[in-house]
Amino acid sequence: MIITKITGGLGNQMFQYAVGRTLSLKNNTELKLDISAFDTYRLHEYSLEKLSITKNYTTKKDLPWYENASSNKYIDFILQKIKNLAAPCNKLHFRENGFESFNEKVLTLPDGTYLDGYFQSDKYFREYADIIRSDFEVSILASSQNVEMIEKIQSVNAVSLHIRRGDYVKNSNTQALHGLCNAEYYKNAVAHIAEKIENPVFFIFSDDIDWAKENMKTGFEQHFIDFNDASQNHEDIRLMKNCKHHIIANSTFSWWGAWLNPSTEKIVTMPSVWFSGYVYDTKDLYPDGWVRI
Repeated sequence: MIITKITGGLGNQMFQYAVGRTLSLKNNTELKLDISAFDTYRLHEYSLEKLSITKNYTTKKDLPWYENASSNKYIDFILQKIKNLAAPCNKLHFRENGFESFNEKVLTLPDGTYLDGYFQSDKYFREYADIIRSDFEVSILASSQNVEMIEKIQSVNAVSLHIRRGDYVKNSNTQALHGLCNAEYYKNAVAHIAEKIENPVFFIFSDDIDWAKENMKTGFEQHFIDFNDASQNHEDIRLMKNCKHHIIANSTFSWWGAWLNPSTEKIVTMPSVWFSGYVYDTKDLYPDGWVRI
């Protein structure tokens, strides 16, 4: 059994699932998802259930820190934190040390491993890309409004453009970590796309769509996706994936929207600065062929 801890927003949850799925395939064993972090985590909700993943969840007996678990989830949370401090001494508990570049060791971890981290690189799951894309197909029917938009997207030279604000603006810790993509990035990204393809049509996604309507002017035909709320984030992922090209924010959400598009002809632009004010080695966050601007 491989267990992977699921936490964060949908994009992070997808990375955590993907590395766990890869390791379970390599070890020919089952994958279980530990979603217990959402008992106390309030910034985002667990969001993988609307995808075609293997929905196999841990019970308390699967987790070593629940050996003497109480009936109080907050006491259990404290026990988990204590166990996490001892994780480096536990060979079967692999914990990423903050944001890290690709670590080959992860792909050699044995059956029985508990994965705890973000693992933000497609190098962890390139070998099984087709399986991961299949697992991340949305498993529920699209609403009529989304069906109409998919048809529009597929009829033109569609470019998804994502503006991430939300917690990047409202949460001081997240803002300090990531910062916001500036207007210059989007201007240059739009220009780059326009140089490469004819008649681009931009489909604009944002967790602050009113701000986007006020401020995003591409100079080309554009459509604002303003009918999916946070509980329908899977619908936005599906729409993004159907676009031919992508301008993503410094956000794992739009990273996945672009990666799930299997086309070898796609153009994807990414901000060259992913973290604001923090020095991390992000070279493995950028898939081959994606353009840093």
